[in-house]
Amino acid sequence: MDNNMDNKPSQVTTPLPHREGQGGGSASGGIADSPDFNKMNGLVPAIIQDADTRQVLMLGYMNPEAYEKTVAEGRVTFYSRTRQCLWTKGETSGNFLNVVSIKLDCDQDTLLIRVHPTGPVCHTGTDTCWGEKNECIVHSDSECIVHSAEVHSDTFASGNPESQQSLCTMHSSTMHLKDTNENPESQQSLCTMHSSTMHLKDTMHSDNPLLFLSDLQDFIEKRHREMPEGSYTTSLFRDGLNRMAQKVGEEALELVIEACNGTDERMIYEGSDMLYHLIVLLTSKGLRIEQMAKELQERHQPGWEKH
Repeated sequence: MDNNMDNKPSQVTTPLPHREGQGGGSASGGIADSPDFNKMNGLVPAIIQDADTRQVLMLGYMNPEAYEKTVAEGRVTFYSRTRQCLWTKGETSGNFLNVVSIKLDCDQDTLLIRVHPTGPVCHTGTDTCWGEKNECIVHSDSECIVHSAEVHSDTFASGNPESQQSLCTMHSSTMHLKDTNENPESQQSLCTMHSSTMHLKDTMHSDNPLLFLSDLQDFIEKRHREMPEGSYTTSLFRDGLNRMAQKVGEEALELVIEACNGTDERMIYEGSDMLYHLIVLLTSKGLRIEQMAKELQERHQPGWEKH
């Protein structure tokens, strides 16, 4: 098994934004058409959303220059309608908005920008411009308690065998689900995710290990677009579909071996390797890990029948 997933050194602290096309679908090569700045006198609204918690943090406006600066630098820059100039969020306070992805709506006149904020977003000191806490959104049928995660920005393997670590080590999670249909008094689910340790070059922060999988695929798609030398992920894409599929099978077999004759820790380790290679394979086919999650979600619905 090869855990040397990426040994290309980098000083980048925030991954370049993943730009997506109309309606949130990926555009060719990951580059979206430019927003239509003509509808609002050269401006488009930009909705800022936390990439981990999915909370809406603020609303700002961009002109073409602000948009291009945001894409180029990986930090959100707006156009101030009051001062009539560009301003990068955090340039005074230090509370930058580091871009994770940029989506363009179906009319190409509104942006959804998912970010990792480095501090309070509102100038009043609150997490959001609506005075809300930037916490995991509580769905109508569930509570989500997410403990803090340690995120390490060290690169994958640097040639030192002791530093050849798996892409993502996820510790065990405990989930308690109640059937809300049968017991009206228990119309909530409790999801407790224990703290996790993640290793990802370019410092992709994620407080929620499940949401991290989307960040991870964004990173892998970036590798697929740029194909940098010295990257293990690049080597997989260059080796072709059969090799990528073979690696998924190899890692799945090692997972089974650890499950039957190994330790829980090694099982998680090998499972993480398998999951990484599966996401690489999905990326090569133009698919997303979210599509698998949606399939599982549909299977959970009453009346679902096997295809």
